[in-house]
Amino acid sequence: MAANHYWVLVGLLVGGSAAHADVAEPAAPPPASAPGWTFAFGPYVWASSVAIDVSFGPLNTGVDIGFVSLVQHTRYGAEVALEARHGRFGITADVLYGAAAIEAATEIASVMTSITGTAGSLLLDSLVGYDVLGGEDRMVSLEARAGVRYQRTTVQGQLGVAGFALQSPEIVDDGADLIAGARAAVRPTRWLQLAGAFDIGVVGASQTTWSTTVDASVRLASWFSVAAGWRSLTMQRSSVSQEMRGPRLALQFVF
Repeated sequence: MAANHYWVLVGLLVGGSAAHADVAEPAAPPPASAPGWTFAFGPYVWASSVAIDVSFGPLNTGVDIGFVSLVQHTRYGAEVALEARHGRFGITADVLYGAAAIEAATEIASVMTSITGTAGSLLLDSLVGYDVLGGEDRMVSLEARAGVRYQRTTVQGQLGVAGFALQSPEIVDDGADLIAGARAAVRPTRWLQLAGAFDIGVVGASQTTWSTTVDASVRLASWFSVAAGWRSLTMQRSSVSQEMRGPRLALQFVF
């Protein structure tokens, strides 16, 4: 009987130790999945002043419009911004299209010559960036950027010579520039971001092109944010020079 009691006691001790080992060594949690791509897109309104100068040989058309009276000259316009991010890498695209009425007159060989019509302008900025300091989840970040700025201006109008109206052909001027720049951001809270960006043309069709932007972005929900700020853009080419500056408001849908 004593021997039986001994083996029962040993069995209880061994079983208890095994159960304790099961509790003390829980299963390891599954590895966390690596963050993937995030995307943001949305329209924006740029209430900019516009100074555009288009040359047609000896005839030069200049339009200088303040943002208060812009609606009286602009026929239509559309602006869209897109962004994709993966870790430290980012891709951004900014598309702007607008059309404005133009009118100019000059004297060529003692003959009064005029032109009236519409100038349409397509502007596309496409940039690739890399966070050299911080990141999207840090309080401070600095992103180096490089990309392409493409601009296309189309003029359709009617040429008048000595009081006679002549239909002029469509005039198209387009070109691309390689641009480089940087973007810095400060995030005092999870829902507020203050950012500034600058770029300048390195080589391409323009003699000069540069752009600067400052804005404040408020995250209203996990999938939606609103940004307000100021942007200036300058581009000078042999046939077209353009300056735009003013406040803008953007909506962004994030997924």
